[in-house]
Amino acid sequence: MSEADFNEAIRVYSEMLPRVLELEAEKEKWMESFTTQFKPVQRALGKQKKFFKKWMKQHNLSELVVAGTKFTLEVEQKVLISMERVEKSFPPEAVQRFKAENQINKDKFKEDR
Repeated sequence: MSEADFNEAIRVYSEMLPRVLELEAEKEKWMESFTTQFKPVQRALGKQKKFFKKWMKQHNLSELVVAGTKFTLEVEQKVLISMERVEKSFPPEAVQRFKAENQINKDKFKEDR
């Protein structure tokens, strides 16, 4: 990566940023309109899906097809893990070793406009 590459990146970013901001503003307007229309329909469907789930549970169904959509209901086991649970379940030395062995560093890159 050279100084010329860096300067080119600055030039391209500076040229493209106004168009990105313009498109973001258009997107916001479109999203407001879309959300206004979409949310009520999505809420109505959500109520029906909750009903289907209750129906399936009540009637011991693993599958249900409605309007070409297949709903499936299955029970899966999960293990909930949090540091609080780990600390309650294991000796402090094991917890410290676990933290040391599993710690990662991530870059956090932000863009503030």
